[in-house]
Amino acid sequence: MPVGACGRRRAVTGPRESRSRPAHAEHPVRIPAAAVTLDGDLVVPDGARAIILFAHGSGSSRLSPRNRLVAAVLQNAGFATLLMDLLTRE
Repeated sequence: MPVGACGRRRAVTGPRESRSRPAHAEHPVRIPAAAVTLDGDLVVPDGARAIILFAHGSGSSRLSPRNRLVAAVLQNAGFATLLMDLLTRE
């Protein structure tokens, strides 16, 4: 048996089976907050078990490829995600 990176033995298997991904309902959201409206992207996989909120301030946004990749991994694991920008265009 081959040895994995952590020194444990692991079985050799064939190609990974394709896992079905849950269907995702995607919704743009706008949330009024005081005198401004905050924009966000809500994605809810079928059967989501919880929601994870990403609140982005300076230096990052909900449109960042890295943030969207992290959200996609969580969505594929069955979590809903809400990516929000705390800064407005103004």
